[in-house]
Amino acid sequence: MNARWLPVLLVAAGCSSPPTTPPSDLGVTDAPPWKPNLTGRWAAELGFHFPPVDGGAPVNPFQLLAIFNSVEKASGEVDAKWELCGFPVPALGQLTDDYWSPALVNTTTGTVNGDGEGAHYLQPAVTFLVGAQLANPATDPLPLDGSHLCADATSTGCVVGDAGNPGHPLVGIATSGLTPDADRVFVDARVRFGFDGVLHEYGVLGATVDPISIEWHVVGCHLASGSDCAPADVAALEAARPSLALSQPTMQWSFQGTYLTCPTFEADPQGTIDGTGMNDVGVDGGAGDGGSVPPVFSTVVQGDLDALGCATGGCHETRTSPGQMHLVYHPTGAQVMQNYQAALPWTGGPPAGGRLVNEVSLPPPMRSRWLTWIANGTPF
Repeated sequence: MNARWLPVLLVAAGCSSPPTTPPSDLGVTDAPPWKPNLTGRWAAELGFHFPPVDGGAPVNPFQLLAIFNSVEKASGEVDAKWELCGFPVPALGQLTDDYWSPALVNTTTGTVNGDGEGAHYLQPAVTFLVGAQLANPATDPLPLDGSHLCADATSTGCVVGDAGNPGHPLVGIATSGLTPDADRVFVDARVRFGFDGVLHEYGVLGATVDPISIEWHVVGCHLASGSDCAPADVAALEAARPSLALSQPTMQWSFQGTYLTCPTFEADPQGTIDGTGMNDVGVDGGAGDGGSVPPVFSTVVQGDLDALGCATGGCHETRTSPGQMHLVYHPTGAQVMQNYQAALPWTGGPPAGGRLVNEVSLPPPMRSRWLTWIANGTPF
């Protein structure tokens, strides 16, 4: 069970009758309440209802998944780094980890109040923003004009452009079955939530979520026919965007191992939360056994790294100091070679496979592929 131990007072009960002498008269004093410790890596699952697009029964529940690394200070302040995992945007499709994972949010506003059973972890609203740059990410309106692209990293009130596709917005969702017939819709999006978490012994913890909001706007699109959308097409998709009236928010959260990533969490949200899932071991969502074809880095090992989420924002994407393995998530072009060169120094043993293979528990088929790749001389 992958659970965080929070100290508790255990009381042993025998079969004899309770003493008639008060405990204080026997020299027994009450133990002090245990001190909560929120330092570590946590998984949080937020669920809520909202009216569906077609007017039918409410979607129950809609999930938001987040991972946070926290440090609790002696003062009770909790500093945390938050990573929001990808989720399906109603009426459009999956807004993937590729966009949310780099949008890490650092907070120093959390606090722990009280000791022992019933202590509270209060976290004021955390704001995640993708596809736009705003002077005040929490309150400034999201841009609606996808042609107003940010000139540089300091520009505000603008849509983030795609450096690999100049003149177009960056954040896109693969779509089908829309009117107009768009195969990719570009959006900007914002998610905000805060919570009041109640602490108890260990394992799965609960929280009251307030506030909670999800907002997005259509800022561009590409048609399945091969052309960019006209302004009227973008306006039609924006007008069809459902309005979410979120209700009944709930939150579950639990302590995790160091290497939990969004892809692993998304593969089994409830199992990750309650400790019955794969957790750090993950799922073998990579390249398969490869059959008789010897594994190479560019297709097999890189596919495994992406499946595990090794280069997501909460993991090796942010490891940029000397002596650290910096990786790019879902790399393209020369980035694949950069990942290859970053991984090579970590393949030497002992033990066989080096730290690349042994630092974290890998799914057995994946571990076998990597060991074969290293034994064959680490071909690119």
